[in-house]
Amino acid sequence: CKSTSKNASSSSSKTKELTLYDRRKYDYLYFEGLKEKMLGNVAEALEKFGRCVQMDPTASAPQYEIATILHNTGRSEEGVPFAKKASGLDPGNPWYLQLHAECLRGAGNMNEAALVYEKGLKAFPGRKDFYFELGAIYLVGGKYEKALAVYDKLELKTGVYEELSVTKQKIWLRLGNVDKAVAELQRLSDHYPTEPRFVLMIGNLLSKGGNENCMSYFNKAIQMAPLSGIPHLYLHDHYLSKKENVNAFKE
Repeated sequence: CKSTSKNASSSSSKTKELTLYDRRKYDYLYFEGLKEKMLGNVAEALEKFGRCVQMDPTASAPQYEIATILHNTGRSEEGVPFAKKASGLDPGNPWYLQLHAECLRGAGNMNEAALVYEKGLKAFPGRKDFYFELGAIYLVGGKYEKALAVYDKLELKTGVYEELSVTKQKIWLRLGNVDKAVAELQRLSDHYPTEPRFVLMIGNLLSKGGNENCMSYFNKAIQMAPLSGIPHLYLHDHYLSKKENVNAFKE
């Protein structure tokens, strides 16, 4: 996760009241921390941000920066409390919540990471990436039906599009349901009726399953893109899989 303009040194509405002198010192340390972070000086950056936290434990930005550094240097478990604190101090910041979830995931706490993303979807329903991240966590845990449910909710918001449909198709294949996988690609193809690529994807899936209905899809793709050699390559592979070498070399 990258630091954004939302991560200003005084970003939290709950920021502790500092004297003018302490505020200037805090700001100096914070921006020095950012400089050291940019230079790759991890220890120095952590030291500067740590001093900021000591001066103002109610400021979310230095907590976020510490968590970011720890997560990006393979110390996600150490980063969890800082990310959690930052998100708690500034619950309206989706980047803080996402870092909390990613630190948990990096630490191997998949169930807790899923809970954070579920919370995030309620707070930030427009964050499409949260749906994908939550679905990915479910997939890693073998919770395929839960992943499908998450992606179905996303589709209700976004409509049909390639990345989502292909992801759902792959899940159906993992579940051993080829018919559902084909149906998913068919919906995608129906949504983009002038795109031969999706027609070929259906044909290829059917071909791998030994379903001769694949031929109608390969031929349809040839009609849609008569100058393209790609449909013929798919046909070539199909014939080779059936050991029909003569037909294969005709393609």
